[in-house]
Amino acid sequence: MPRESEPTNRSALSPTPSRLDPSPSRAPQALELTAELRQELLPWVDLAEVGAVGLRTWIATILPLVPRPTPGGDPLDRDVSRGTPSERLTVLAKALAECASDRARAHFQASEYFRENRVLARRVKALEAILRTRVSAGKMGPVDVADPEADAAVRRYIPPERGSSR
Repeated sequence: MPRESEPTNRSALSPTPSRLDPSPSRAPQALELTAELRQELLPWVDLAEVGAVGLRTWIATILPLVPRPTPGGDPLDRDVSRGTPSERLTVLAKALAECASDRARAHFQASEYFRENRVLARRVKALEAILRTRVSAGKMGPVDVADPEADAAVRRYIPPERGSSR
């Protein structure tokens, strides 16, 4: 699946003058924080709360995370529906490789999450065993260690072994 997506706002695609253009129209202008801009940015930043200074800080934080444009200033065109079969096949192969890579990464992260949760479930059971031992040895008073959430986690991450009863 392609990683880049087309901007939904067509006004964002309007051509911009060259950075080297010395025309007076390139003079810095204040950005108007319109209601439309506030609504568009609301999922990421609340302009009503942070204002122009907060918007500038947010943009400066986000820009290093955005991939730089391709050399030459031309954006990568991923629409090859009118391309040659060879071009279309190459783009499809790259998209499939990216998808497989993402899927493998997700599976690895899920297995790590499961492994860590299994370790935590074993620790919970070990702590419960320590408490029961101390109670039975008379070193502490009776304690209720019943916890339905912990029991559900133990059943999920440490299933009973076949042939044994727990």
